Amino acid sequence: MLGLIVALLILTPSSLSVWWWATGIQAPGGESDSTSAMTDGYQKTVVVLVVALAIAAFGRFVPVLWSLCQSSLSGLLIAAQVGLVYWIIYGGLSGVGMPGLFWHFDPSVRLRAAVGATLFTYWMLYLLFLRDYEVHRRDPENQSWPRFFEELKSAGLPVQLIARASQADPIGRLQWVLAVAGLPALLALALPATIPALRPGAGLALAANAGPAVVDWAWLGGIAIGAAVTAVLAYSRAATRVHEAWRVVTRRAPFGSAWRVERDRLDPHANMKNLVIVLTVVFVLSYYDEASSRWLFPAAFSMCIVLGVLATALTWLGTRSWGVRLAVGLTLFALLAAGGALDYEVRLRGFEDLYPSSFQQYRRRLASVESKPPWYHGVKDLQEAQRAEPPGDAAEQAAQERRTELLERWRDSFGGPTGPTEGRRPILVVVATSGGASRAAAWTESVLGHLAGAMDDFRHHVRLITGASGGMLGAARFITSPGRGRGMPGGPHGDPDALTIPPDYLTPIAWQIAFRDFFPNALLPFAMPNRGDVLERAWAQIDRGIDRTFEDFRAEEEAGMIPSIVFSPMMSEDGRRLLISNLPLADLAFNDDRALLVEDRAKLEEAFREAQLKLPAADRREPDDYGLEYPSRASVSAVEFFRLFETHRDRLRLASAVRMSATFPYVTSSVVLPTYPPRHVVDAGYYDNYGVNLAGAWISTHAPWLARKTAGVLFIQIRAFPNEARLKKLDRNVLASPSQESMSIWRMCETALTAVPNVVGLAFGGLQALAIPFEGIAQARDSSMYFRNDAQLNGLHETFRRLTGDDHDFFRTVVFTCDTTPSDPTAPNVETLNWYLDPIEFRGIQRNMEDVSANRRTGRLRNHLRFEKLLEWWRSREKAAR
Repeated sequence: MLGLIVALLILTPSSLSVWWWATGIQAPGGESDSTSAMTDGYQKTVVVLVVALAIAAFGRFVPVLWSLCQSSLSGLLIAAQVGLVYWIIYGGLSGVGMPGLFWHFDPSVRLRAAVGATLFTYWMLYLLFLRDYEVHRRDPENQSWPRFFEELKSAGLPVQLIARASQADPIGRLQWVLAVAGLPALLALALPATIPALRPGAGLALAANAGPAVVDWAWLGGIAIGAAVTAVLAYSRAATRVHEAWRVVTRRAPFGSAWRVERDRLDPHANMKNLVIVLTVVFVLSYYDEASSRWLFPAAFSMCIVLGVLATALTWLGTRSWGVRLAVGLTLFALLAAGGALDYEVRLRGFEDLYPSSFQQYRRRLASVESKPPWYHGVKDLQEAQRAEPPGDAAEQAAQERRTELLERWRDSFGGPTGPTEGRRPILVVVATSGGASRAAAWTESVLGHLAGAMDDFRHHVRLITGASGGMLGAARFITSPGRGRGMPGGPHGDPDALTIPPDYLTPIAWQIAFRDFFPNALLPFAMPNRGDVLERAWAQIDRGIDRTFEDFRAEEEAGMIPSIVFSPMMSEDGRRLLISNLPLADLAFNDDRALLVEDRAKLEEAFREAQLKLPAADRREPDDYGLEYPSRASVSAVEFFRLFETHRDRLRLASAVRMSATFPYVTSSVVLPTYPPRHVVDAGYYDNYGVNLAGAWISTHAPWLARKTAGVLFIQIRAFPNEARLKKLDRNVLASPSQESMSIWRMCETALTAVPNVVGLAFGGLQALAIPFEGIAQARDSSMYFRNDAQLNGLHETFRRLTGDDHDFFRTVVFTCDTTPSDPTAPNVETLNWYLDPIEFRGIQRNMEDVSANRRTGRLRNHLRFEKLLEWWRSREKAAR
């Protein structure tokens, strides 16, 4: 059967190549719909045959391996980890781009990822065998080998091999287990490389009509290398020899014993210790030569290392006494508690000197002080900062006046060579971009680059940019791109120096997690450089412009030559936004109580003080405890970063602001501001993932000025994911698959294979009621942003209509949505949310603004038509302003 499986894996790609060559098709993706369906069905039929043959050949070993997994917590963890890795390889978690870690566009990275997946598989089998051998060392009849050998005898192997297996010593048994149990695992790894329909990368190519290679030789080469390395380690008994060499060095064994290892000797404890030593060496070498370590261990390999370290640690603990387990557990708890006791575990780059030392933070914990400790010298006290602000409406009025002055400068900057043109009314543009990691960044760059290339002086007309998460990376590049980094994309109008291959920001993050943040940084009682800092450096390597400080571009911004940008991440402790901008935004941070019917503050304070006089001095409280200190404030919804750190504009980099605005959970670490109380900064998308709310508030405060001094206001919304149909229709099945008139053989097989999961799903359907409240919270948060933003923009349109004497066209908004839905309804829809983009998806995003032919069933044509409508509106407003 194994020979038949190999023959199928060889003949299938060969026949596909011959078929595409005979029909004049260079690669998959260029077929007609009927041909594509035929080749797809052919490949899936082969998959069914291969899986059936593999089950017939190796299925008998599954109960033995499962008994090894379910016999311990470490075994269950190993099974879950292997399932996770293989699920991702086959396209799992594609919504967040995880398959791209393994199916990277760079063949050398794919090769190393395949090596990592193969070594990880054998690593897990090795741990399962060692634990079973160690636990049942004194009762070998209860080991898994007798059952494994019985299944081996019934597998139809030659008599000579069965005889050798029956006489195998412990190391020989390990080799048999690795060889036999590893074969189906290698087959599962090799299937996507030989059958394009199973390969996530092939789905991307089909969606873009680009076409992948039939056989992924880099992936197969990685599997071969990983298997070869495993064979060398297993047959040379490297782990045991290393242990013996150490005994020779410590003079506990005679010289040369490392080369005369007994065949029947298997020391699980020593082997496990050697494995830990090897991992330690790998980690130490990563500090000695970080560049080589980053090259050798790409994101997928790094993930396998993290999972392997967890499994190894848990397996080792499972074979130790309860005393050892308790000691290890208490040590880990103490180290984690020491790290958790820190107020400022993640520092903001450039502000390191403002943070207290670890000793000072522990001192505060021991002192149990409620107010800011006197030894927190550089830390900003939030209470003192608020009390130092101008009273009442003074700060808000000053902020509005200052911004109006900047608007006047912007309008005057449109003058000719002799100076400002009297009465000139330019069009003002406001941009709000959505979150969405690299996809949002690339789409924002593409839209703004396209508009800048097609419209004269477009960048000059843009006055404000807001948004969230990855979209703000593209926005930051837009305001700093001229002459300071890689150019902006934008189809035929784009910069020829623009990026043609998407930068891989995920690999440095994964490496940092595996070799720094997971261990040892997570166990150190002081702040260390983290994956967020690594992400900032990766951005700066692509575009050095975003590594500039806010002070660096402040003069250009105040002169009206570049747009103002406002970042608005959220502080997790109180849900307030942190407004990061060179603009004064006090009026957007406070909500007054003008509409409230409030009490007489003087009478209330008099009653309060009389009551306090009756209490002992130690129990008396301040008026601020009852909200009497700020009588004109209803609430404080945001905090201005540069109101807290007004002299530090030359420290905060644009990249750091983007990082705080794009702090995905777990992917990037949350910055802790040097304030007291500490404030953790999280993704701006928690509050408003589209930036419309803040931009709309800015427009509203300047509506009278805009109506008098500009020819019109254009509000550009940039959304990384298509959602317009979902927002307008009550049914959910917007992208439902087309019905099929007849059941193909493949469809029948698919139905049979999914029958059991479907039945289980029905059984668990009764538990849906438990999840409804949580689903409602998530949907309310996401959908309410759209509905609230649409209502706000409609209100602005009505406001300008009244201010301009019924000019319905004065205020307009346009939405550009990145729609990568393929023309083939059966092809996968590629929408990744990650810091990694496949080049095919990247090219599809960059070309989303271009014109497309009428027979392409995608949403891209809508963007081009909206762009044409925008040009028509733009010309009419310019003509009316003359």
